[in-house]
Amino acid sequence: MAANIREKIEHGWIRCNIIIEVLGKPADYLDKILKKTIEELEKKTDYVEVLNKKFYEPTPVEKMFSTFTEIEILIKDLKTLVEFVFEYMPSHIEIVEPKDLKMGMHDANEFITVLAARMHQYDAIAKRVGFENRLLRHRLQELGELPKEIEEMDKVIKDDQQKMKEEVEKKEDN
Repeated sequence: MAANIREKIEHGWIRCNIIIEVLGKPADYLDKILKKTIEELEKKTDYVEVLNKKFYEPTPVEKMFSTFTEIEILIKDLKTLVEFVFEYMPSHIEIVEPKDLKMGMHDANEFITVLAARMHQYDAIAKRVGFENRLLRHRLQELGELPKEIEEMDKVIKDDQQKMKEEVEKKEDN
């Protein structure tokens, strides 16, 4: 298998360590959905190969649960890696090999065009969902019926954003 990995890397494949996290409830559902996601990924052998995987037990977080998996993969190229990031939204990616990534102008133009198009799609979705959310939230508040789960989720998201901001600031200081 090691020879196969080396051969693929020599032909432009990228070896990565990736962490995919999920947050929600119930705990057994999170575990099940994460394992199913990786099983589906393992079937996409034309452009990705899962080399190793490790699942972790869900842990309680603010009346919800969090779990993650660490996977080591080979992925066809940089464009496919970016598509992977948008599809699976990993919380961490480490490119292990190759040490240098090279891309021709045609591939770079295609890569950046796909990236820009994807970002525009997500921006449009985020704006629409944000507008709908504000509208529904305002109406629920008027009625005095804003569910406690929404308030709890707001707190979890706010705390996560603060932690991420602190981590970025810490890295910038170092």
